[in-house]
Amino acid sequence: MPDTLIVAIEMQSITRRAAEPWLPGDSVKAAIGRAARALGIGYRRARSFWYCENVSVRAFEADQLRSAELAMLAQRQRRLTHELATIRARLDAADEAEARAAADRARREAASSGEPTGSGRMKPL
Repeated sequence: MPDTLIVAIEMQSITRRAAEPWLPGDSVKAAIGRAARALGIGYRRARSFWYCENVSVRAFEADQLRSAELAMLAQRQRRLTHELATIRARLDAADEAEARAAADRARREAASSGEPTGSGRMKPL
């Protein structure tokens, strides 16, 4: 496979990833426009990368798209890290609430059966 084709396919891949996320009802035209804005290139250039049409990629242009892709990936990583932290916090809070509820149930069951509730005090002999 010629190097020019490999670079063209790489640019196509970067352009298509730059259009993500796809929204319901999105058109290809809208996705190409979103990719062009994200990559800082014109619509026509993004369209030529998208469809791999007559693509002669200049070195500075390939570097520009690669840099833009890295910036997008870093931003996505920060967003996903934040989302994961939010999910973990929510799950931890749910686990704590469940543990408190289980402890409360155990205390009520012990109290209703006449067992000591574990107040921590010992009765004198």
